[in-house]
Amino acid sequence: MSVNIPQVPEGVFDPGNLYNDVYGDLPPLSWSDPDFHSRLKWIASQVSCKITAWYSSLNLSPGAPPLRTATMFRAEVSEGLGFDFDVRSVVQVPELVVYTLLKLRDPSMTPVLRPYPGYLALNPPTEDPVGAPWPDHPWSGRRMFHANPESTYEAGGEFERPEGRYRKVRFVVRPGSGPFGIGGEWADAWEMVYSRQ
Repeated sequence: MSVNIPQVPEGVFDPGNLYNDVYGDLPPLSWSDPDFHSRLKWIASQVSCKITAWYSSLNLSPGAPPLRTATMFRAEVSEGLGFDFDVRSVVQVPELVVYTLLKLRDPSMTPVLRPYPGYLALNPPTEDPVGAPWPDHPWSGRRMFHANPESTYEAGGEFERPEGRYRKVRFVVRPGSGPFGIGGEWADAWEMVYSRQ
């Protein structure tokens, strides 16, 4: 599942921050965020739906400064049958968006919530991040490999090869000072966690 980011649709007020004037405690959500579009694509893969509109409104309550609501979108499961969602739902609870649309399509069913598997699971990097074997590592009994420095995998990420599964680990090279380890150095490696050989 690769992520293509479409042109900004009509109705999106601020492509740099889809939250507009609300959710100031959250980092801005950009239209160009690949994880946001990966989540939208995952939702569409779980339930057949179509986004028919994007919008936000301006709150003009008396005595309050004009605030623009977060960007909303309307997802329809059939002509005229849909629900309006705040973009925050896509970021924080995409499973609930799927559940709502499935119940809207068929109120008698009881959908099983499946968690969003994560960006890397749906969009694995194409490069092989596992480097050469590391025979002289300090952990006996573990099969360790150097990490390719250009790898985009985070610590804890997994990578499959025909011979087995690897997990990226991060370890301390030089401990930092003080109770929080400030100034320490870290390095990455890959551990074979499952062998097919």
